[in-house]
Amino acid sequence: MLYFVSDASLCHIPAHVPNSLLSEYAQLLLDTGIDQLEMPYLIWEQLRSVVPAQKVMLLIQYPKEREQALKEGATAFLVEDAIFAERFPDQYPDVTVICPVDGRGIMGDTRHVAKRSAHIRAAGFADGMIGDYATKFVKLRCAAFSLDVEDSCGLATSSSLEWLMAGGKAVSATFGGVGGRTPLEQLLAALRVICQQPYNLKQMPLLRVLFNQIFGLVVSAHAPVVGAEIFTYESGIHADGIQKSPKTYEPFPPEDVGMERRLSIGKHSGKSALRVKLHELGVQLSDGELEQMNVRVRAESTRLRRGFTDEELLVLKKSLHGKR
Repeated sequence: MLYFVSDASLCHIPAHVPNSLLSEYAQLLLDTGIDQLEMPYLIWEQLRSVVPAQKVMLLIQYPKEREQALKEGATAFLVEDAIFAERFPDQYPDVTVICPVDGRGIMGDTRHVAKRSAHIRAAGFADGMIGDYATKFVKLRCAAFSLDVEDSCGLATSSSLEWLMAGGKAVSATFGGVGGRTPLEQLLAALRVICQQPYNLKQMPLLRVLFNQIFGLVVSAHAPVVGAEIFTYESGIHADGIQKSPKTYEPFPPEDVGMERRLSIGKHSGKSALRVKLHELGVQLSDGELEQMNVRVRAESTRLRRGFTDEELLVLKKSLHGKR
Protein backbone atom coordinates (compact mmCIF):
# COMPACT_ATOMS: atom_id res chain seq x y z
CA MET A 1 0.00 0.00 0.00
CA LEU A 2 1.05 3.59 -0.58
CA TYR A 3 0.19 4.69 2.96
CA PHE A 4 0.92 3.25 6.42
CA VAL A 5 -2.28 2.66 8.41
CA SER A 6 -2.63 0.97 11.80
CA ASP A 7 -5.67 0.12 13.90
CA ALA A 8 -5.69 0.78 17.66
CA SER A 9 -9.14 -0.55 18.59
CA LEU A 10 -7.54 -3.45 20.47
CA CYS A 11 -6.19 -0.86 22.93
CA HIS A 12 -9.79 -0.30 24.05
CA ILE A 13 -10.87 -3.92 24.61
CA PRO A 14 -13.18 -4.45 27.62
CA ALA A 15 -12.27 -7.08 30.19
CA HIS A 16 -13.14 -10.77 29.78
CA VAL A 17 -13.68 -10.86 26.00
CA PRO A 18 -13.33 -14.47 24.75
CA ASN A 19 -10.12 -15.20 22.86
CA SER A 20 -12.10 -16.66 19.97
CA LEU A 21 -13.81 -13.31 19.33
CA LEU A 22 -10.57 -11.35 19.66
CA SER A 23 -8.75 -13.71 17.31
CA GLU A 24 -11.40 -13.51 14.60
CA TYR A 25 -11.64 -9.73 14.97
CA ALA A 26 -7.86 -9.27 14.74
CA GLN A 27 -7.58 -11.54 11.70
CA LEU A 28 -10.34 -9.70 9.84
CA LEU A 29 -8.70 -6.36 10.58
CA LEU A 30 -5.43 -7.62 9.09
CA ASP A 31 -7.30 -9.02 6.09
CA THR A 32 -8.28 -5.47 5.11
CA GLY A 33 -4.65 -4.85 4.19
CA ILE A 34 -3.69 -2.46 7.00
CA ASP A 35 -0.09 -2.49 8.14
CA GLN A 36 -0.24 -3.07 11.90
CA LEU A 37 -2.48 -3.68 14.89
CA GLU A 38 -1.78 -1.68 18.03
CA MET A 39 -2.47 -3.39 21.33
CA PRO A 40 -1.24 -3.73 24.92
CA TYR A 41 1.30 -6.46 25.60
CA LEU A 42 -1.26 -8.51 27.58
CA ILE A 43 -3.62 -8.61 24.59
CA TRP A 44 -0.84 -9.74 22.27
CA GLU A 45 -0.11 -12.61 24.64
CA GLN A 46 -3.61 -13.84 23.83
CA LEU A 47 -3.32 -13.20 20.08
CA ARG A 48 0.25 -14.24 19.33
CA SER A 49 -0.88 -17.27 17.32
CA VAL A 50 -3.02 -15.03 15.10
CA VAL A 51 -1.08 -11.76 14.87
CA PRO A 52 2.49 -12.10 13.54
CA ALA A 53 5.15 -10.16 15.43
CA GLN A 54 5.86 -7.89 12.45
CA LYS A 55 2.18 -6.92 12.32
CA VAL A 56 1.94 -5.69 15.91
CA MET A 57 2.80 -2.39 17.59
CA LEU A 58 2.72 -2.87 21.35
CA LEU A 59 1.50 -0.17 23.72
CA ILE A 60 3.77 -0.58 26.73
CA GLN A 61 4.20 0.94 30.18
CA TYR A 62 7.65 -0.27 31.25
CA PRO A 63 11.03 -1.06 29.65
CA LYS A 64 10.77 -4.64 30.92
CA GLU A 65 7.70 -5.21 28.74
CA ARG A 66 9.72 -4.13 25.72
CA GLU A 67 12.62 -6.41 26.66
CA GLN A 68 10.33 -9.42 26.96
CA ALA A 69 8.46 -8.64 23.74
CA LEU A 70 11.73 -8.24 21.82
CA LYS A 71 12.66 -11.78 22.83
CA GLU A 72 9.31 -12.92 21.39
CA GLY A 73 9.87 -11.20 18.04
CA ALA A 74 8.07 -7.86 18.44
CA THR A 75 9.74 -4.96 16.64
CA ALA A 76 7.61 -1.84 17.26
CA PHE A 77 6.38 -0.17 20.43
CA LEU A 78 4.23 2.76 21.57
CA VAL A 79 4.67 4.78 24.76
CA GLU A 80 2.79 7.81 26.07
CA ASP A 81 5.07 10.85 26.37
CA ALA A 82 4.67 11.28 30.14
CA ILE A 83 5.44 7.60 30.76
CA PHE A 84 8.41 7.74 28.39
CA ALA A 85 9.88 10.71 30.23
CA GLU A 86 9.42 9.08 33.65
CA ARG A 87 10.29 5.42 33.04
CA PHE A 88 12.39 5.14 29.86
CA PRO A 89 15.85 6.62 30.52
CA ASP A 90 17.82 5.17 27.60
CA GLN A 91 17.82 5.15 23.79
CA TYR A 92 14.93 3.20 22.22
CA PRO A 93 15.24 2.92 18.42
CA ASP A 94 12.00 0.92 18.12
CA VAL A 95 9.69 3.10 20.26
CA THR A 96 7.21 5.66 18.94
CA VAL A 97 6.28 8.25 21.54
CA ILE A 98 2.73 9.61 21.60
CA CYS A 99 2.71 13.39 22.13
CA PRO A 100 -0.33 15.70 22.28
CA VAL A 101 -0.97 18.24 19.53
CA ASP A 102 -3.58 21.00 19.53
CA GLY A 103 -5.82 22.21 16.71
CA ARG A 104 -3.19 24.71 15.61
CA GLY A 105 -0.75 21.90 14.88
CA ILE A 106 1.43 22.95 17.80
CA MET A 107 3.19 20.39 19.98
CA GLY A 108 5.33 20.89 23.05
CA ASP A 109 9.10 20.67 22.92
CA THR A 110 9.73 17.14 21.65
CA ARG A 111 13.46 17.41 21.01
CA HIS A 112 14.40 15.48 24.15
CA VAL A 113 11.99 12.71 23.12
CA ALA A 114 13.02 12.63 19.47
CA LYS A 115 16.67 12.07 20.36
CA ARG A 116 15.88 8.89 22.31
CA SER A 117 13.07 7.32 20.23
CA ALA A 118 12.30 6.12 16.75
CA HIS A 119 9.38 8.43 15.96
CA ILE A 120 6.91 10.94 17.33
CA ARG A 121 3.16 10.40 16.97
CA ALA A 122 0.99 13.53 17.19
CA ALA A 123 -2.28 12.77 18.99
CA GLY A 124 -5.24 15.16 19.11
CA PHE A 125 -5.74 17.76 16.35
CA ALA A 126 -9.54 17.53 16.82
CA ASP A 127 -10.35 20.89 15.22
CA GLY A 128 -7.23 21.04 13.08
CA MET A 129 -9.13 21.06 9.77
CA ILE A 130 -10.64 24.43 10.68
CA GLY A 131 -8.53 27.13 9.06
CA ASP A 132 -5.31 26.71 7.09
CA TYR A 133 -4.70 23.03 7.77
CA ALA A 134 -2.11 22.73 5.00
CA THR A 135 0.21 25.08 6.89
CA LYS A 136 -0.45 23.17 10.12
CA PHE A 137 0.57 19.94 8.41
CA VAL A 138 3.85 21.51 7.29
CA LYS A 139 4.63 22.29 10.94
CA LEU A 140 3.59 18.83 12.11
CA ARG A 141 5.64 16.96 9.53
CA CYS A 142 8.78 18.61 10.91
CA ALA A 143 8.27 16.77 14.20
CA ALA A 144 5.73 13.96 13.78
CA PHE A 145 5.95 10.73 11.80
CA SER A 146 2.34 9.70 12.38
CA LEU A 147 -0.99 11.27 13.32
CA ASP A 148 -3.78 10.02 15.60
CA VAL A 149 -6.77 12.36 15.30
CA GLU A 150 -9.41 12.84 17.97
CA ASP A 151 -12.90 12.81 16.43
CA SER A 152 -14.79 15.11 18.84
CA CYS A 153 -15.41 17.58 16.00
CA GLY A 154 -16.31 14.93 13.41
CA LEU A 155 -13.26 15.83 11.32
CA ALA A 156 -10.96 12.90 12.06
CA THR A 157 -11.42 11.06 8.75
CA SER A 158 -10.81 14.16 6.64
CA SER A 159 -7.83 15.15 8.82
CA SER A 160 -6.22 11.71 8.54
CA LEU A 161 -6.83 11.51 4.79
CA GLU A 162 -5.45 14.99 4.14
CA TRP A 163 -2.44 14.28 6.35
CA LEU A 164 -1.51 11.27 4.23
CA MET A 165 -2.18 13.00 0.93
CA ALA A 166 -0.07 15.97 2.07
CA GLY A 167 2.93 13.76 2.71
CA GLY A 168 2.36 12.49 6.26
CA LYS A 169 3.94 9.09 6.76
CA ALA A 170 1.36 7.21 8.82
CA VAL A 171 -1.97 7.38 10.64
CA SER A 172 -3.57 5.49 13.51
CA ALA A 173 -7.31 4.79 13.46
CA THR A 174 -9.81 2.56 15.26
CA PHE A 175 -12.58 0.44 13.80
CA GLY A 176 -15.94 2.07 14.53
CA GLY A 177 -14.09 5.13 15.83
CA VAL A 178 -13.94 3.46 19.26
CA GLY A 179 -12.10 5.62 21.76
CA GLY A 180 -13.14 8.74 19.87
CA ARG A 181 -10.55 8.37 17.09
CA THR A 182 -10.56 8.22 13.28
CA PRO A 183 -12.98 5.48 12.12
CA LEU A 184 -10.79 2.95 10.32
CA GLU A 185 -13.51 1.83 7.94
CA GLN A 186 -14.14 5.39 6.72
CA LEU A 187 -10.45 6.07 6.19
CA LEU A 188 -9.88 2.85 4.25
CA ALA A 189 -12.93 3.48 2.06
CA ALA A 190 -11.68 7.00 1.31
CA LEU A 191 -8.21 5.72 0.45
CA ARG A 192 -9.75 3.05 -1.76
CA VAL A 193 -12.08 5.42 -3.64
CA ILE A 194 -9.98 8.59 -3.79
CA CYS A 195 -6.44 7.19 -3.86
CA GLN A 196 -7.16 3.84 -5.56
CA GLN A 197 -5.55 1.85 -2.74
CA PRO A 198 -6.71 -1.79 -2.89
CA TYR A 199 -7.91 -2.27 0.69
CA ASN A 200 -10.18 -5.29 1.14
CA LEU A 201 -13.46 -4.12 2.69
CA LYS A 202 -15.61 -7.15 1.90
CA GLN A 203 -15.68 -8.32 5.54
CA MET A 204 -17.12 -5.06 6.88
CA PRO A 205 -20.51 -6.65 7.82
CA LEU A 206 -18.79 -9.37 9.87
CA LEU A 207 -16.44 -6.86 11.48
CA ARG A 208 -19.50 -4.80 12.43
CA VAL A 209 -21.07 -7.82 14.15
CA LEU A 210 -17.85 -8.69 16.00
CA PHE A 211 -17.41 -5.05 17.01
CA ASN A 212 -20.85 -5.11 18.61
CA GLN A 213 -20.13 -8.37 20.42
CA ILE A 214 -16.71 -7.27 21.70
CA PHE A 215 -17.33 -3.65 22.63
CA GLY A 216 -21.07 -3.77 23.31
CA LEU A 217 -21.55 -0.81 20.96
CA VAL A 218 -24.29 -0.78 18.33
CA VAL A 219 -23.21 0.59 14.97
CA SER A 220 -25.83 2.91 13.50
CA ALA A 221 -27.72 1.40 10.56
CA HIS A 222 -26.73 4.50 8.61
CA ALA A 223 -23.06 4.71 9.67
CA PRO A 224 -20.81 5.36 6.66
CA VAL A 225 -19.28 2.25 5.08
CA VAL A 226 -20.52 -0.25 7.72
CA GLY A 227 -24.16 0.69 8.43
CA ALA A 228 -26.57 -2.14 7.63
CA GLU A 229 -28.99 0.17 5.81
CA ILE A 230 -26.61 2.36 3.78
CA PHE A 231 -27.59 0.62 0.52
CA THR A 232 -31.30 0.54 1.29
CA TYR A 233 -33.33 3.07 -0.70
CA GLU A 234 -37.00 3.94 -0.86
CA SER A 235 -38.15 7.03 -2.78
CA GLY A 236 -39.45 6.59 -6.30
CA ILE A 237 -37.08 8.94 -8.11
CA HIS A 238 -34.18 7.59 -6.11
CA ALA A 239 -35.20 4.02 -6.94
CA ASP A 240 -35.45 4.83 -10.63
CA GLY A 241 -32.07 6.58 -10.57
CA ILE A 242 -30.37 3.70 -8.78
CA GLN A 243 -31.60 1.28 -11.42
CA LYS A 244 -30.36 3.49 -14.25
CA SER A 245 -27.06 4.79 -12.82
CA PRO A 246 -25.98 3.65 -9.33
CA LYS A 247 -22.94 5.95 -9.38
CA THR A 248 -25.30 8.92 -9.23
CA TYR A 249 -26.11 8.03 -5.63
CA GLU A 250 -23.36 5.70 -4.41
CA PRO A 251 -19.64 6.51 -3.91
CA PHE A 252 -18.81 2.82 -4.29
CA PRO A 253 -20.73 -0.38 -5.16
CA PRO A 254 -22.24 -2.32 -2.23
CA GLU A 255 -20.21 -5.38 -3.24
CA ASP A 256 -17.02 -3.50 -2.32
CA VAL A 257 -18.03 -3.62 1.35
CA GLY A 258 -19.69 -7.03 1.33
CA MET A 259 -23.26 -5.76 1.07
CA GLU A 260 -26.15 -5.81 -1.37
CA ARG A 261 -28.38 -3.06 -2.64
CA ARG A 262 -31.90 -3.35 -1.25
CA LEU A 263 -35.05 -1.55 -2.25
CA SER A 264 -37.36 -0.78 0.66
CA ILE A 265 -41.01 0.00 0.01
CA GLY A 266 -42.69 2.50 2.30
CA LYS A 267 -44.70 5.70 2.51
CA HIS A 268 -42.25 7.62 0.32
CA SER A 269 -42.18 5.03 -2.44
CA GLY A 270 -43.87 5.67 -5.74
CA LYS A 271 -45.04 3.36 -8.47
CA SER A 272 -41.55 3.17 -10.03
CA ALA A 273 -40.03 1.82 -6.82
CA LEU A 274 -42.93 -0.56 -6.24
CA ARG A 275 -42.69 -1.87 -9.80
CA VAL A 276 -38.94 -2.55 -9.39
CA LYS A 277 -39.43 -4.32 -6.06
CA LEU A 278 -42.27 -6.49 -7.32
CA HIS A 279 -40.18 -7.39 -10.35
CA GLU A 280 -37.41 -8.53 -7.94
CA LEU A 281 -40.03 -10.72 -6.25
CA GLY A 282 -41.21 -12.18 -9.54
CA VAL A 283 -44.55 -10.33 -9.55
CA GLN A 284 -46.00 -8.36 -12.45
CA LEU A 285 -49.09 -6.16 -12.14
CA SER A 286 -51.09 -4.09 -14.58
CA ASP A 287 -50.96 -0.29 -14.23
CA GLY A 288 -54.33 -0.33 -12.50
CA GLU A 289 -53.31 -3.02 -10.05
CA LEU A 290 -50.01 -1.23 -9.38
CA GLU A 291 -51.86 2.01 -8.60
CA GLN A 292 -54.23 0.23 -6.25
CA MET A 293 -51.42 -1.55 -4.44
CA ASN A 294 -49.36 1.63 -4.14
CA VAL A 295 -52.24 3.39 -2.37
CA ARG A 296 -52.46 0.54 0.13
CA VAL A 297 -48.69 0.44 0.64
CA ARG A 298 -48.52 4.13 1.50
CA ALA A 299 -51.46 3.95 3.88
CA GLU A 300 -50.21 0.84 5.67
CA SER A 301 -46.57 1.96 5.96
CA THR A 302 -47.77 5.28 7.42
CA ARG A 303 -49.85 3.38 9.96
CA LEU A 304 -46.99 1.00 10.79
CA ARG A 305 -44.39 3.79 10.82
CA ARG A 306 -41.97 1.65 8.85
CA GLY A 307 -41.44 0.13 5.46
CA PHE A 308 -42.64 -3.25 4.22
CA THR A 309 -40.70 -6.48 4.31
CA ASP A 310 -40.70 -8.57 1.14
CA GLU A 311 -42.99 -11.11 2.81
CA GLU A 312 -45.49 -8.41 3.80
CA LEU A 313 -45.58 -7.08 0.25
CA LEU A 314 -46.44 -10.53 -1.11
CA VAL A 315 -49.20 -10.91 1.48
CA LEU A 316 -50.59 -7.49 0.55
CA LYS A 317 -50.53 -8.40 -3.13
CA LYS A 318 -52.50 -11.60 -2.42
CA SER A 319 -55.04 -9.70 -0.33
CA LEU A 320 -55.65 -7.27 -3.19
CA HIS A 321 -56.20 -10.11 -5.61
CA GLY A 322 -58.53 -11.76 -3.13
CA LYS A 323 -60.87 -8.76 -3.32
CA ARG A 324 -61.40 -9.14 -7.04
